[in-house]
Amino acid sequence: MVVKQVIFFFLFIATLPVLLLAQLPDTVTLKKDSTIKQLAPVPVTNTDSTLKNILQENNLLNSSGTPVSLAIELKKEKRKDTTFYVIVGMLLLLAFFRFFFSRYFTAIFSVVGKTD
Repeated sequence: MVVKQVIFFFLFIATLPVLLLAQLPDTVTLKKDSTIKQLAPVPVTNTDSTLKNILQENNLLNSSGTPVSLAIELKKEKRKDTTFYVIVGMLLLLAFFRFFFSRYFTAIFSVVGKTD
């Protein structure tokens, strides 16, 4: 078993450089596209007026209307923790009785199941 692990370890160490060199460098960063004419950037004079125009023209934003708030109702919590712990406690009690009193446990349920 140990020999097998040692062989796999050395095999992994031997193939690790090959796996790392399998990835080629990104070619996008190496060559620039010569077919696209480089355009000079257009200077932005006033960004504040552009933002105001967008806010005024867009009807979905409703920036010029009155603010609207939605009514929020708090949901009542339904706690079922006690039910869960009661069921788990009953199951643990039955497991305790079955483990320590297995002979009597089967007899109790056979008596309860009989209807004369």
